[in-house]
Amino acid sequence: MQPSAAPSSLTLSASNASISGTFTPEATANRYLVVISLSNTLSATPADGTTYTSGTAFGTGTVLYYGPSNTFNAIGLSSNTLYYIYVFAANGDCTGEPDYLNTTSLDGNATTLNGTGVPPTYYNGTTGLTCQPLKTALKNIISTGTQVLSYTPGLWNLYPYSDKRRNDANTADVVWDMYSDNPTGADPYTFTFVTDQWHLPQ
Repeated sequence: MQPSAAPSSLTLSASNASISGTFTPEATANRYLVVISLSNTLSATPADGTTYTSGTAFGTGTVLYYGPSNTFNAIGLSSNTLYYIYVFAANGDCTGEPDYLNTTSLDGNATTLNGTGVPPTYYNGTTGLTCQPLKTALKNIISTGTQVLSYTPGLWNLYPYSDKRRNDANTADVVWDMYSDNPTGADPYTFTFVTDQWHLPQ
């Protein structure tokens, strides 16, 4: 069954190489498709019955996330660049679904930071502080806007950006497994994104 409305209240937070976002879920939806683009027009709409995979092309953009969460994180972005975010509502629990509200999306945009990624006013409020007051002020600054990621779906959406590497033969992208990686020889295990998701540590 198609959701009756798009989600609402999209909030975006940018660093020099990432954009994190959160939005208010739609009561008639249980899945969301999030797309990132450099264009202010997406030139595509979701197709009913299609489950989209993170990292795949979608119109002028790339799929960031498909699933039930109302948070997402895009990393590995270019600094000082304007990105557009599109969020579509869907329902995905019945045969033949997901069924998308494919004509309406929740849209927003954010520009990644320049240089070091520190905004000019980032450390305001710390001038003249020392010891415990300085520690507390810095803790409050760096914790604002952070998100705790669960394994599902948070880390699965992060891995294609943070843990992607070429296989030993340089023929395909695989998940870098730091625990079994053999820098001087063949890796004993190879994990493929999505296909081997549940074989990785959870």
